[in-house]
Amino acid sequence: MELKEYQEKAFTTAIYPKDHLKNITYPVLGLCDEIAEVDEKFMHDADDEELLKEIGDVCWYIAAIASELDLNLENLDKDLLCRDTMSIYAGKIAGKTKKLIRDKEGIITNKYKDFVEENLINILCLVKSLIIQYDSTLSQVLQDNVDKLFSRKERGVLKGNGDNR
Repeated sequence: MELKEYQEKAFTTAIYPKDHLKNITYPVLGLCDEIAEVDEKFMHDADDEELLKEIGDVCWYIAAIASELDLNLENLDKDLLCRDTMSIYAGKIAGKTKKLIRDKEGIITNKYKDFVEENLINILCLVKSLIIQYDSTLSQVLQDNVDKLFSRKERGVLKGNGDNR
């Protein structure tokens, strides 16, 4: 699955509030949460399939943030040498979002959008390198994630908790 198709399909499963501040706040918080879950699975030696599912969820939040900011997910797909961890980049986005709410009344500026884009590029780069270590591909992880989400959507359990819905 290509990034553009993934972004379009993944965003159809978004069920979070759509008022001005929550549009960006929810997926930013979700990104931080899912990256923490990847770290937790990694630290507790989860099997490859579990870890790749969590990475798929990270991809969903990257796509949601990109969609909220009118960014094309394909433009975030760059090969870089990233010096920090996903949690550091996500934390930077969360901190900038906090300040956007506090200082700019939640109004998204071009400076904010550029900052988030730069950090999403780094997260996606790290996601891709992690996926390779687990003998998978970004395309496969994206497809598996969309399949999981559409299954949940059809069964009406997108709002549930846990991996086994």
